[in-house]
Amino acid sequence: MKPDRNGSCPCGSNKKFKHCCIGLHNERIRWDGLEDSLRNKIYEYWKEFYYDKYIDGALNIYGDKDIESCEDISKRRLFFDWFIHDYIIPDKRDTVIRLFLREYQDRFVDELERNTAIAWSNSLFRFFEILDIKKGVGYEVKDIFNEGKELFIYDKSSSEIVKKYDIQYIRPYPIGNITRIASGVILLSRVTYPLFETMY
Repeated sequence: MKPDRNGSCPCGSNKKFKHCCIGLHNERIRWDGLEDSLRNKIYEYWKEFYYDKYIDGALNIYGDKDIESCEDISKRRLFFDWFIHDYIIPDKRDTVIRLFLREYQDRFVDELERNTAIAWSNSLFRFFEILDIKKGVGYEVKDIFNEGKELFIYDKSSSEIVKKYDIQYIRPYPIGNITRIASGVILLSRVTYPLFETMY
């Protein structure tokens, strides 16, 4: 739900929403429909061509045969993300998302959808330290192993739970002129792991 233009900004700045994060919010939600549509297409492709034949072998490699019945949706998303991006289909010798890109060439709605699919296929899990948070919008992160490269991640749900100096293991990707997260997130919280507090 979009915050009230004249209400307080959810990021906690004590400014009105229209004078603070409304631009960030609008830029983030601009891409929701495209992402949802593309994610559904990839999911349907996966289920139709690869799920039944390869799910048992994939679960054995993943190491959690009960993941599909797990009530934790974040764990199921991580498995789906891994199966799509990282599991090599044995007789195809490639990942589901790269096979999707090849076989779906003439069915993309437009160039933006194609470019988003390519960005997803090229995205890699990396470790990021959270530097600053705009609650309800996103947060700034620093790539720990890439010369401290900084990004602003547009992710409303994560922005509500992360804390400064938490470590995230995420798969960022560009869409338009912003950066989003492709599916699952692993969070190493400074609260859960107090050792991290001694590192800063």
